Amino acid sequence: MAPTVMEPVAPVDPAVLSGPDYTFVNRSSTTVEGIGPISTRAPAEWADVETSAWLTAEGVTLGPRLVASTDAARFARDFDIPGVLVAATRFPPLEVAARLAELELETRCTRGESTAYEDALYVGIAESWSDCGTTAARTTVVAVNDKPAGGLVAVIVVTMTAARDGEARDQIWDSFIVD
Repeated sequence: MAPTVMEPVAPVDPAVLSGPDYTFVNRSSTTVEGIGPISTRAPAEWADVETSAWLTAEGVTLGPRLVASTDAARFARDFDIPGVLVAATRFPPLEVAARLAELELETRCTRGESTAYEDALYVGIAESWSDCGTTAARTTVVAVNDKPAGGLVAVIVVTMTAARDGEARDQIWDSFIVD
């Protein structure tokens, strides 16, 4: 098998990686496959918002997807700038561990700890990753089922490059809802 050729990554504007405190705004996706919208509070500075459908590698539509970052395409591809991805589906697998395995970042980051995640609406697992991308960012991947039925699985990926991004992650976790 031939080695993967990595395209050069453009430098990141220092203001993206660290700057003044964020201002938070509501972001939401469209409804897809009878799920949604997805809504959450995210930094207004993450103004590049993408609300396309969540697709498998084969192009099958799973449900709604929301990406917010300073560059949504770069965030989804490189995990080296701050941003968030929230997606949800009712299609199998609905097991949290199976969805986490699909979001394996081991080729881009260093695996950290896995911890239980629970709030009033969801229960699942949060995985921590470090040294992601060219900026050595930290990424947290959460996969959850809705309570009490468990008929839906949602994933939340937040990449952090500075201390202010930890506050963004907390705001996102405290506010995400899949209707």
